[in-house]
Amino acid sequence: MQAAEEAEQKVNACRDRLRVNHIEALKQGQYGYEVGNAYSSLYAQYEKLADFIINVSEAAVCK
Repeated sequence: MQAAEEAEQKVNACRDRLRVNHIEALKQGQYGYEVGNAYSSLYAQYEKLADFIINVSEAAVCK
């Protein structure tokens, strides 16, 4: 379980970096709405990935 929690933390840290980069890029007008929407969807998927890591690990430990 510890390895899964560490993996989740790494994925969350990556997601946070992507979010910060996205906000900065929006402030600077580096890309338009469609690219911004795709970019934010990307880091939202990282959040789901981190949740799946924990869910699968918990299910494996409980069996």
